[in-house]
Amino acid sequence: MAKVAAWTALSAILALAIAANAAPANHQHTSASTSAHALIDHNADVKRPTFVTDVPFAFAIESKQTPHEVALGLAASLLSVKSSSSKLRVRDDSYFDAAHGIHHVYLAQEVNGLNVYNGGLHAVVSDKGEVLSYSHNLYDGEIPPQSTAPVAACQKQHHSSSKAKRSQLVLSTNESAILCKETALGAFLIQAKSIAVGSGQQMQSGPSHEALIASIDSSSMAYVISSNGCLVLTHRFEVPTQDNEYEGYVDALDGTIRAVADWTSPGTAGTPSLARPDFGRVKIAGTGIDEVLSAPVRKVKQWMSWNPAVEAAVAQAGSDADDESKAPSYKVFTWGTNDPSEAKRTYQPARHDPEVSPYGWHAHPSSRSPFTSSKDRNQVHDGNLTKYTDTRGNNVFVSWGGISNEDAFHPELPRPRGSVINGSRTFDYPYPWRKFDSNHTELPPREYALASQTQLWYTINEYHDMLFHYGFDGPSGNFEEYSKDGGKDGDAVIAFAQSKAGMNNADFSTPPDGRRGRMRMYTWDGHPERDGAFEEGIVIHEYTHGLSTRLTGGAADSSCLGWGESGGMGEGWGDIFATLARDRNNSDVAFSMGEWASGRPGGIRKFPYSRNITLSPETYETLNKPGYWAVHAAGEVWATIVLDVVAHAKEQYGFSKTLFPPATTASDEEKARFYLTEEEVASLPNGPKRKSKRPIPRHGNTLLAQLLVDGMKLQPCRPDFLSAREAIVKASQILTGGGDDYECLLRHAFAKRGLGLDAKVVGQTPWGFGVHTNGHKTPESCKGTRRRESA
Repeated sequence: MAKVAAWTALSAILALAIAANAAPANHQHTSASTSAHALIDHNADVKRPTFVTDVPFAFAIESKQTPHEVALGLAASLLSVKSSSSKLRVRDDSYFDAAHGIHHVYLAQEVNGLNVYNGGLHAVVSDKGEVLSYSHNLYDGEIPPQSTAPVAACQKQHHSSSKAKRSQLVLSTNESAILCKETALGAFLIQAKSIAVGSGQQMQSGPSHEALIASIDSSSMAYVISSNGCLVLTHRFEVPTQDNEYEGYVDALDGTIRAVADWTSPGTAGTPSLARPDFGRVKIAGTGIDEVLSAPVRKVKQWMSWNPAVEAAVAQAGSDADDESKAPSYKVFTWGTNDPSEAKRTYQPARHDPEVSPYGWHAHPSSRSPFTSSKDRNQVHDGNLTKYTDTRGNNVFVSWGGISNEDAFHPELPRPRGSVINGSRTFDYPYPWRKFDSNHTELPPREYALASQTQLWYTINEYHDMLFHYGFDGPSGNFEEYSKDGGKDGDAVIAFAQSKAGMNNADFSTPPDGRRGRMRMYTWDGHPERDGAFEEGIVIHEYTHGLSTRLTGGAADSSCLGWGESGGMGEGWGDIFATLARDRNNSDVAFSMGEWASGRPGGIRKFPYSRNITLSPETYETLNKPGYWAVHAAGEVWATIVLDVVAHAKEQYGFSKTLFPPATTASDEEKARFYLTEEEVASLPNGPKRKSKRPIPRHGNTLLAQLLVDGMKLQPCRPDFLSAREAIVKASQILTGGGDDYECLLRHAFAKRGLGLDAKVVGQTPWGFGVHTNGHKTPESCKGTRRRESA
């Protein structure tokens, strides 16, 4: 009865919200990203973290304490007596980075038994008990009274001054009443809908939140530290929609949104981009697939079955009578080929790397199998392993057309099924694209849906294996159904080729570790239509959202790159790694993003990526220009700065034609081609004293790939450009010992584009903005090194 009453109350609130915020039936909206960012920019009000790389002596010396004890002692030293009653607990996503030999310890702060959303500490501790760096956002004020209504005085004061907002939300007039969770959830949806309605183009109004309410995770109470240091009591919700997953914190007194993060990477208003979030399910006008957009999987299956060739290819896949004695083979564009304009497809074997994928790409322990249908003829149980004959495995489940996670588990959804030929399961499907045909005849994407899925499968597995060797492994939160070396299981990526969620886009959703990431690749409406799964840079960009979100702030916290400069860098890292993969010959050409898929000369970014400052003029101060508050625009600036750093590193240390590090079983000669030898490391200024055990990549592009991954692990939750820069420099110090040419190269290269030591921002808010000033200063110790200008 209580649940019925709660739903009745919530339904009434939703009805009121819809009536109050309804738009005319023919009202046109802008892109969904506009609504998402309005929701964030008008409501996010959280305290920023402190990031320390120059650790005080007392904690920078060796200790006999455990890493957890060291971190707890550090946190205690930062808290005053008035907040001593708060509790600190070690989070379960703390981990030991075995390759480096260092510990990442994450502490959560609790007040009155409630978690503080943005309160805690991250300490990086050496095996000898030294604190190498730390970031914290600990609440150090008065503790509210422990009672049934543990509300701080500053929150009550804010509540008293916000009656206008309260009356608009039609919630409660009681000055001290704690809202029930149903009312708080209704308030969240009212505010989200009021912002979503009336802002957009290309989209018609009509999101249906009501159908999704049943899947909203239960509320819990939590505190949020506001930007002025007030401890605010809130209701916490996880609100999944078919497009987005929101983590929201609603003021328990007045129902205003205090903080919200979208676990799905956001898109750009008005132009094609690499994500298209919205608060709820929308129909996209003029695409001709509106029916499919809101349809269950049976209609996705039906839509695909319009193409008899696809159905026949699945039905007539070769038998498994032959033994599989060789690695699977795929007819694909090989790794490093950005799109069909650059090369032809060839047969590529599955990468055999026992350290990374011990059971191969197509298998995992049977105890982890999420597919239980007896109708599933494409999974085989072999001892303790479940093996798949289609595009499913330990790292990713690839299928076609889906919108929501549940679509991936439909037993009849057609997937590519390989045929065993000469001992190798072979995935070979037609893709009749003719790059020489400038006015290509129409080529409906559904006609090559199986080739698209095969390409997506290959690219994701290659990238998964590559990132593992740079440190994105099980303990740090990668995406695997079974993680042999730690971390949480059950989170292989769900990936949809030709997703019917929309067009001209792609997106990636990253929930906390142990919950599945989701990638949706869309088709693009050029002439002919093009399939984003065939542009490797887009796939890498999207998967990199998972990389950066899991590594920043710990794998259990998916809110650290939700908006502002943090969200911008999340976009920028995607472009950086896409460009690193595309550059196979140390080319000086300018690289675009999304050019092939969109059919737009120059791609979907404002400028191509080039170290030539005439072609690519963005600097740190560019963030002050109109429009650069948006995450993709800010991301372009970050990517431009970092790719210039990469160019400096390649000039200094050379170029590796492969980004793939050698396996641990590789010969010494293979390892020496990729990494510095022990003798070379010992010759570095502080090489013998370095804190890391990880080998040092010898070439500029692979070195920066390593430092970028390491920097993500070190940087604070919600970093800005300045703290991310310091994290990369600190990563270099840990890896190489510091005080050397590596560090000076980074300082000079960052300074070229205005991110020197004297770069600053004034008036910065938790979600960005402020006035940025270029700085070109480098450390005095680097004055004798050569500053490298653009070519």
